[in-house]
Amino acid sequence: MEKLRIPIGISSDRLLSVLSAWFRTAGESGEYSTSEVEKKTKEKKQTLQRQSPFLVQIGILEQVGSKYKLTDRGKQVTRYVEYEQWNDFKEVMNNLVFDWKESQVLFEYIHENEPIEITTLTKRIMMYSGRASSDTNVWMGANALLGILEKAEILQISESRVSLSDDFLRKRQGGVDDWGRSGFTKPEDKISITSIVIQNIKSLLKVEFPVKKMNILIGKNSSGKSSVLHALLALRCLKWGSTHASSSFHDFRWLHRKNAIGPMFLSLNGSVTNRNEITPFKFRVSFSITGSYCTQLCIYDGLDRLCDTSLFYRRQDLWIPFNQYDGLEELEELRDNMQEGLIQLSEMLEKYTDTDPASETSSDSNDEHNFSLMMDNKGSREQTYLPRRFLGAWTGILPEYLRETTMESLRLGYMVSRSGLSRFVDNIEFIPAVRGFFSIDYQQRDTPPERIPDDLSFVTYFLSKLIYSDHIVDDDLEDIKKWAAMFGIPGFEALVQPGPKVEGRGRIYDGNETLPVALYGFGSNQFLTVVGKCILAPRNAPILIEEPEIHLHPELQALSADFLIEMMQRGHQVFAATHSEHLIARIQRRIADGTITPDDVAILWIHLDDESQGTSIEEVNISDDGIIYGGLQTYLRFLESELVEIELARQAREQEEE
Repeated sequence: MEKLRIPIGISSDRLLSVLSAWFRTAGESGEYSTSEVEKKTKEKKQTLQRQSPFLVQIGILEQVGSKYKLTDRGKQVTRYVEYEQWNDFKEVMNNLVFDWKESQVLFEYIHENEPIEITTLTKRIMMYSGRASSDTNVWMGANALLGILEKAEILQISESRVSLSDDFLRKRQGGVDDWGRSGFTKPEDKISITSIVIQNIKSLLKVEFPVKKMNILIGKNSSGKSSVLHALLALRCLKWGSTHASSSFHDFRWLHRKNAIGPMFLSLNGSVTNRNEITPFKFRVSFSITGSYCTQLCIYDGLDRLCDTSLFYRRQDLWIPFNQYDGLEELEELRDNMQEGLIQLSEMLEKYTDTDPASETSSDSNDEHNFSLMMDNKGSREQTYLPRRFLGAWTGILPEYLRETTMESLRLGYMVSRSGLSRFVDNIEFIPAVRGFFSIDYQQRDTPPERIPDDLSFVTYFLSKLIYSDHIVDDDLEDIKKWAAMFGIPGFEALVQPGPKVEGRGRIYDGNETLPVALYGFGSNQFLTVVGKCILAPRNAPILIEEPEIHLHPELQALSADFLIEMMQRGHQVFAATHSEHLIARIQRRIADGTITPDDVAILWIHLDDESQGTSIEEVNISDDGIIYGGLQTYLRFLESELVEIELARQAREQEEE
């Protein structure tokens, strides 16, 4: 990915003058050099040349040989500056910034750390642009960029602190853009997880298994299917903290395996694709029942490696499995080889923490400590003790050695992977087994929600979101109605009733009558929950579903597999726990008819291991013809065996009667 281009040696007011100069020269059409613009407008050629890379990257200018011309949006935005039509300027600038690929990591950083001191953000902009922090012209340009973004009401600046505006956030997260609904990156930025390790979570003592675009977990009750889903959900809980996580799914006391030695642990191996560039990564996290955690994100570029380790702990309760992390030998030696190692490690981590009993922040925060370490495989390292969120950006400016030209590929790979993985975890969509419409009407929400919750308040959020349908992509609204009809609720719509309340209804009989969704068959209305949450999930979000087939007729159980396949084809990585042989059979059929391939789907056979007293996970072999090989056949042939037993019982009874 190209470095961020910014204005150089100019104020925000002068930058607006440059835009006016381009409009007066090339407002209608034509290609012009900076010398020609200087002659027509008296704007200095050097100033115009310095701003050209920025104006090209943001999409205002297009370079044609040694000359430039205004893009369609460039004609609009320069016209609005010339005639001081600031509302129109704001709208076009928002669209330009939204498509400004190289800036997205900057907005991700602001979003995760707002409000941010202007000086800190200015240094961050300079770092992303690859410019020297001592260059006064670059400092001016970074501040000019902030001024323009404030003018467009993309940023809010108050008392030297910067945050994203509510309108900018709402547009980015509300789904009214041209190509997606959520987050700050375009759909080609896609996280793909290829294998997972889980340890000490519920029935999972230690399991490692491959994952694909769609992953079907099948096994007996209490074998560990839900444990896999809840382990992945734990990542979102760590990122969200207690802000949105309040149900039993988010209580780590119920996740930690009984009598386990060591903390809960997950490792995700995968890659992020950005403009056809694939960056492999490994993300590890160990965490305790109180929410202490140690994360490590390692990025690989050939033989080079960059690892970002972040430790947050409460009450000194986190035991770190150092042997599962890269480059932490020094800390491991301190812990293992010294009698007082743990005490010294604790003192090292706490040395920059205020522990004065008289401190206003000492009551709760003194039990919380942070430590971050950035290192490569060549011995370069830097550490910080500043507070940091789960999967948050590196606090402060990235280490100096990462800004060297030789580290550019690794640095950009790290920036894209960290922000992409952060978004991947934040966007996890979980659909529990208890779901559905249980009432005729629900209290209307005042505003459309950004995310639909996992609990039984789902319906209120879902219906209110449909009421504010201008925040939903049209195709998504039609898909919801299409799948609702296929599962037995034709003409599904959301209505506002006195109260104000909202009600979901479908059409019956000749299409002139409607019926509340709650009065339809429960199988139909509960699957509407699956449809709504999946289709309205953030773009490329991982989807975790417990038993999509519950309360459905066999034909609709098979149809639920087609729905999951469509979600996979939309870019979601799907994890579904099921007991349905009909769902599995439809997947086999879709492999056989070429709709999907065995490379798209992993059927994971989950069963208890008598020796380890834990869960084992095995991938089932599927041929290109959709034929399943291995022990899973016995599971899927239960009905066949029952029919055989019925026939044997009938024959035995006939013999007794004779």
